[in-house]
Amino acid sequence: MNGASTGPQPGQRLSLFTGADARGQDDSQGISRGMTLPDFYAAYVLPIVRRLSSPKTIEQDRNALRRWAELTPNPALDAIDDALAADFVDALAARTTRRGTIISPNTVRKTCTHLQLILDCAGPKTRRRRRTAQLLDAARVPYFERPPESHEEPSDIYTLDEIGLWLDACSTARRSMSLPWFNAARSARWWRALVIFAYNTGLRIETTMGATWDMIDRDPGRPGWMIVPAAIAKGQRGGRYYVNRAARAAIESLGTKGADGGQGNLFPWRGWPRSATWLHASRRNIQSRSQLPPARRIGFHGLRKALATWLAARNPMVASIVLGHRGGVTQRHYVDPVIVAELLEQVPQPPVQCSQDARQPLLF
Repeated sequence: MNGASTGPQPGQRLSLFTGADARGQDDSQGISRGMTLPDFYAAYVLPIVRRLSSPKTIEQDRNALRRWAELTPNPALDAIDDALAADFVDALAARTTRRGTIISPNTVRKTCTHLQLILDCAGPKTRRRRRTAQLLDAARVPYFERPPESHEEPSDIYTLDEIGLWLDACSTARRSMSLPWFNAARSARWWRALVIFAYNTGLRIETTMGATWDMIDRDPGRPGWMIVPAAIAKGQRGGRYYVNRAARAAIESLGTKGADGGQGNLFPWRGWPRSATWLHASRRNIQSRSQLPPARRIGFHGLRKALATWLAARNPMVASIVLGHRGGVTQRHYVDPVIVAELLEQVPQPPVQCSQDARQPLLF
């Protein structure tokens, strides 16, 4: 005793939080420089650094690690050097996709960004990155030389007629294929409502599928607005989004508003977000039965871009606000939300050629 401290010493305190002591030695509890990159991610990065990250970010991490394991010998952390990192970038850039095309430079950049973050977590602390395992010295952390960013003209933008063709094909949705887990609506109605809502709000599909009824009309002074929490938003940036009449009619036609005391999902889907692959596979199956050309059977993001294109031609600032992109003080604090609501109520709706009976549940 004698007044001496009985708590952990500085080096020991550091090891409790980082898995290594101040000298970068291996941790007796399992974190070590001898781990492979995927093992280090699972043991340290995922539970500590990525614990609040979105499911999509974690999925992108794992995709990058999968590519790393496929294209390299997957060595231990202390065996990874700049030469191996360069070889990996070259091998990935030369790889072909399932469609037989060369992988895009932006995909290579994204993969390198995720792998670099994981490797940096094994290095020393910096002002930018405070949570690291400190297993490697700064000189031992390799650098992935990313290819230049490619800026191409967007082509995955739906036209109104193409959205209409997609809506027509929703009548082919089978319960065994899409299986929305509620009894109040048919699968066809569920899919049409999803397409209409995603197009009219401009929300990303991850946010749309994670949205619940209690997020809408939360502020009595501003009816029609939806408050999106950071947990289901890209980059952990929540915000306020307007739900116009067309989008509201779509979701109200599903009859899910009273589910779970008003806290149920707008679009119930079993296992979300783990079942995201199932959702996209079902979307592709429906589109394959449409009159859309194969090259135009693009994903949900094409709906967001279609809305962005229409808004940008009329008010670029409103387009940026609706999309939730980072903007300046003017957009966040000086633009009256009424302007956003008024413009979104003018969004043109896609033509639908299906029968009246099929269109009836949408109420518009």
